[in-house]
Amino acid sequence: MEPRKTYPPPEGAEILIHQDGEQHGPMSMEDVVSGIIRWKIKVPNALAWFPGLDDWIPLGDVEGPFTSIGENMDESERRFRQEYRPEPEFLLAELDEGNGLHKKASTVYARLAKDNYAPAQCNLGVLYLTGTGVWKDLKKATQLLTAAAEQGHPRAQHNLGVIYSEDMGVTADFHAAACWFRSAADQGRVSSQFKLAHLYRKGLGVEQNPEEAVRLFMLAADGGNSDAQYALGSMFHTGDTVDQDFSCAGEWYFKAASQGHPHAMHNFAMMYQNGVGVEEDQENAARLFLAAAYHGLPESQFLIAIRLIEGNGVEVDLIDAYAWLATAADSGHGDARNVLRDLNRDWDKKMLSLGRDRAKEIARDIKEMSAK
Repeated sequence: MEPRKTYPPPEGAEILIHQDGEQHGPMSMEDVVSGIIRWKIKVPNALAWFPGLDDWIPLGDVEGPFTSIGENMDESERRFRQEYRPEPEFLLAELDEGNGLHKKASTVYARLAKDNYAPAQCNLGVLYLTGTGVWKDLKKATQLLTAAAEQGHPRAQHNLGVIYSEDMGVTADFHAAACWFRSAADQGRVSSQFKLAHLYRKGLGVEQNPEEAVRLFMLAADGGNSDAQYALGSMFHTGDTVDQDFSCAGEWYFKAASQGHPHAMHNFAMMYQNGVGVEEDQENAARLFLAAAYHGLPESQFLIAIRLIEGNGVEVDLIDAYAWLATAADSGHGDARNVLRDLNRDWDKKMLSLGRDRAKEIARDIKEMSAK
């Protein structure tokens, strides 16, 4: 996965901004930052142009101090914020948080949270929930998120649902989780739609309702949630709750895989391998197994290793095959351990050394990808 490309404007260059069908500027970088802080320019919605560019680009792709604003907001939170009074101090704190200055940001959030400012309560609650810039404190996190959620903040509502539905140190309360997920889902938060669908599918905190689960999965999937897309792919693949349809399964797997969902990559690769729902294509299967392998999926790591030994959909590469077997074996994959044991017995020291060095390279690559 390549890091997001940003474009540095020439020194002293002025920038044109296009937002909501209107063009603004030219303006200096300082004017752009001021517009963001005063909430006149909304980074996720704006385009930018400056000398040297062939076309307009998203403002968030301009190299500058504001590129982190809005990165993790979904549409429900953007709508909430647009209807909420802006606080310049809060936006500056978000800039600090985006630049890794979590402790500094938390101080500002805490001051604003005392004034019952919901966006600050939510952000500070998430910091306490994750232990980022502050000591991890689930009780404080829950109090802050509840205060924001009761004001209608969708991200806070979602995180409360997560707290009550997952093993995070509090007694599970699936009914409360369902209520908070529903509140956020009704505002269009796709991650909450997915979580609520899961509860309806399992009958946790709500009466089991497979049809409602499918409806919510569809909503979340259409909203771009890769977990929901993968869930629908699996359901159509196996005929669970819906009529079995391999073609539909492949379409949903493709959408989820395109967003980097490793299990969707693996299952879609299996469909190409076996010619189920799609035309058999061993090269596409190998490509998808390799992508899932780099995302840390042991079964994909094992299967790409076997393909590298056999030359199935890829060129034979015994060194890479050894490295992927070692990677899968380190994750506890039994078949990979068995094949690796045979290679350790049969190969000479030079080949084993090359294979182990390559395994170290792959481990570094996987670690770097997971950190992005």
